[in-house]
Amino acid sequence: MRNTLLVGASGVLFALLAGCGGGDDSGGGGGGGRGSAPPPPPAPQIGTGDHTAASVTLTPITATGLATVNPSDLAFSPVAPYELWITCQNTATTLDEYLIILDDAAAASITGERIDSTKDGNWGHFYLNPSALDFGAQTSGAGNGWTFATAQDGTRADNHFMGPTLWSADRTVIGHYLPGFDLGLGSHLDMLHSTRYAKGISHEASNIDWVLGEAYYTVMGGGGPKNCLTRYDFKVDHMPGKDDHSDGVRWNYAEGAISTLPGVPAHIFYEPAGKWLYACDPGNHRIVKLDTTSGGTPTAVTAHGSDGQSFKVTGATLADFVAPGLLTTPCGLEIFNNTVFVSDYATGIIHAFDMAGNRINWLDTGLGANAITGMHFGPDGKLYFCDQANDRIVRIDP
Repeated sequence: MRNTLLVGASGVLFALLAGCGGGDDSGGGGGGGRGSAPPPPPAPQIGTGDHTAASVTLTPITATGLATVNPSDLAFSPVAPYELWITCQNTATTLDEYLIILDDAAAASITGERIDSTKDGNWGHFYLNPSALDFGAQTSGAGNGWTFATAQDGTRADNHFMGPTLWSADRTVIGHYLPGFDLGLGSHLDMLHSTRYAKGISHEASNIDWVLGEAYYTVMGGGGPKNCLTRYDFKVDHMPGKDDHSDGVRWNYAEGAISTLPGVPAHIFYEPAGKWLYACDPGNHRIVKLDTTSGGTPTAVTAHGSDGQSFKVTGATLADFVAPGLLTTPCGLEIFNNTVFVSDYATGIIHAFDMAGNRINWLDTGLGANAITGMHFGPDGKLYFCDQANDRIVRIDP
């Protein structure tokens, strides 16, 4: 800065010149950054103002004739960049458990489709009260090969036969296997039944997904159900409408360390560079991270029926990323540009943290409690989120 006035202890004013000579601030010079722009504000995706809803624009994303009742999660398709997929949880019956696909979330007039139990066989099992979804890789022989997976926040009371489902992300496949086709098992590609009341899901690689929920072996073990962070490998999918799950493998971590809440998603995010899994822990008011490369030798535990193998891993490193004290009910979680974004279901505040867990920005959306669930960054670099309180999807325009 040029011509800065400093006041010394004696009250004498000293005029200091920042540069030599009397020239302007333009032009070269490598030292001191003369003429350089100020650094950008941290996490500008949620605003650069006073942290209130008035500092940004909350833009509803709606499609004519397509309601998004009780949305739990959302993700943009890898096939068509602005194609937005939204999971909607049940409010009364399995007919309310549906998938909304918006053709182009950036269009002036948005169109799309709804997939539910009238379009796909055994929907009430494979898509039972979905809490989360994540797109995967191009691994399948069905359609265009792209996949996605969903986590189901429910169970079958008689046998706890529930877990994550692998689907085709090809819109000519999903929703085109009517009830009664073949074995009556719809378009799903695979399903492994070792997690009930699942709250979050995140793709790692190939057909491998992480899931947060109550692990089957703890339910059957007599000591009471406990949440685990479970790594699922579907291996090779069985193609639409089939039911061979025998090649599946899963590894259960962090038994009993995370506390979830009824009716509240708890999203997770796998960060591939460091191989850390970040997870919301709403019952303990914190964010944790799991070192997925740590832990002892896996030991076999009870698997469901013909679902392949299941293991328990102890001794893995699970650490606080955001310790209790700041968050009330963390629910949504996304990592973007080396920043961790967390939504609080109890307050309607979206927080941003650097990778050391320091809060660097926040936005009070003004939506209050029971509103924000899943979040996802779009191709435009903007944050989209589910607003359950108002049955809609919202984009933040900073």
